[in-house]
Amino acid sequence: GEPIVQNTIYPRFWSLDDQLEQLLKLEPEAHRIWLALNAMMSSPNRVDDNAVSRAHDRLIARLQGAGVELIAMDHAFPQWMTLTRCRDPKAHGCIPRRDMRAGSTYRRFLDNYEATWRTLARRFAKIRRWEPGNETNHDPFLKPAFGRFSFVDKAAITTDLMYRAHRGIHAAN
Repeated sequence: GEPIVQNTIYPRFWSLDDQLEQLLKLEPEAHRIWLALNAMMSSPNRVDDNAVSRAHDRLIARLQGAGVELIAMDHAFPQWMTLTRCRDPKAHGCIPRRDMRAGSTYRRFLDNYEATWRTLARRFAKIRRWEPGNETNHDPFLKPAFGRFSFVDKAAITTDLMYRAHRGIHAAN
């Protein structure tokens, strides 16, 4: 896997077509696509029609046309999803502390998370394999707004995330 569309967004990297050409020369059987949901979504229920989502459409069509099985992945937690600000302004996504009480920020975050994956699975319906999350044991990819999560916290949160992503994906696709 390689964040092909993200590499296209920044001018110092290859164009989408050049990257696809090089990738297809490797004759892959499968490819892990980084979705960049924080760049193509502005809410849990909507994929914006922008350059990022259109680039993903081109990428998906070209790779599937070549017989490549796709695995869609993302590990972003934008603020519109988490309802939580990061203490570190350079951080790219923090989640609220795990609180399973009805109406908690964490429960509302899980609702947004599920809706996001449902929206992605509906929008990219030709994709059959999904990888919600990446390295949730690693602090940069799963972090609270303040402090750190313990390994026990991370295991419980990861379980919540996988369960809710599973529900969202299967509801749509």
